[in-house]
Amino acid sequence: MQLDRFPGQSSLSEMLLRSALPLESEAAVMAELGESALPAFRYALACFEGLLRESGEPAMCHTGDVAIRVADLALPSPFVITALLHDCVEDTCDTPTGVIRGLVEIGRRFGDTVRADVRLLTNRYSIIVRHALRSLATRGVRLGLTDESLAKIAAEIRVLRRTQPPAIQAALAHEYTRLAEVLPTLDLTAAQEMVRVNRRYNLQSEIILHVYGLFIDDMVDDFKHRDSEIGRGYDTVLVVKFMDAIDNLRTSAATDKLKLEKILRKAEMLLDKSYHLHEFLRSVGVDNRLFPLAYEMLKYTTVEQMFERKSAIQNLADTRFSPLSEFIVDQISRLESKYKIDVSPLDRLRDIRCEIRMLHGVCT
Repeated sequence: MQLDRFPGQSSLSEMLLRSALPLESEAAVMAELGESALPAFRYALACFEGLLRESGEPAMCHTGDVAIRVADLALPSPFVITALLHDCVEDTCDTPTGVIRGLVEIGRRFGDTVRADVRLLTNRYSIIVRHALRSLATRGVRLGLTDESLAKIAAEIRVLRRTQPPAIQAALAHEYTRLAEVLPTLDLTAAQEMVRVNRRYNLQSEIILHVYGLFIDDMVDDFKHRDSEIGRGYDTVLVVKFMDAIDNLRTSAATDKLKLEKILRKAEMLLDKSYHLHEFLRSVGVDNRLFPLAYEMLKYTTVEQMFERKSAIQNLADTRFSPLSEFIVDQISRLESKYKIDVSPLDRLRDIRCEIRMLHGVCT
């Protein structure tokens, strides 16, 4: 069950969902995303050709929908282009060498600023970890939820780092160093509890969620340190990431508790790690309304989607989903308290959309 798919609003989204992309689809791209988005759309379409998401949808659906959400907010063309390209490297490259080659190609086609943004939106940490896990699995190394297993993965990452060409080692030096520091220190207590109630959860699931935090940290650091005078704003990466998280929340399956927990953890990590940037903007005297509004949009969408799931589960009228329904009710209460939600999420989301559009001269 999908909870959101631009019903009656986006012909382009419907074309992507049906894999129906005739020549006139480019007219839909120009109408919904702008003519300047065409090269990035074509490139993304070629990257994702034949690839499917876990839901069975064409992989291009998510990329296209994130771009449509960005364009619907009347954000400038660079935001739309970055949205179209944000997953082109991460979802099509599974080795460190592949990542760097993919980013080089993005830079060649779309310029260094877009390359830098796509790099930050590519979870290099996850790709390095998965590379090490595949290497260990090939040798038959068994891993459990133990500190010893974490040490084995960290050691494998160090070994694999040395096998990479010097240029790849240099390009990913920060990521390799951070993983070597963080992996051996992870606390697996919560994961060990979780696996007792969900056998699908494992060490890889826990590590990937933890290193997601390193990925977000890099975006936050970029926001604080990038010179906004060199091109477009420093907020492009985080705003696109917020829209990416919103699309994942709104299009994920309604009845899979493990996936819901994962998406919630990621959304909250993104919100919590970027929260202090509100104060940062004030401290440096930067008048930026876009970031706080995009932040609010993700915050209210997170709560709104829990209400949507509650209604969806109740409509199913199936007692098998009672534990999931109880979980969702608990999450609504927790999130409303944590994020101080005191108005209707849906009403506030309508207002936020209008406010962001008005920032860019669109009043409806």
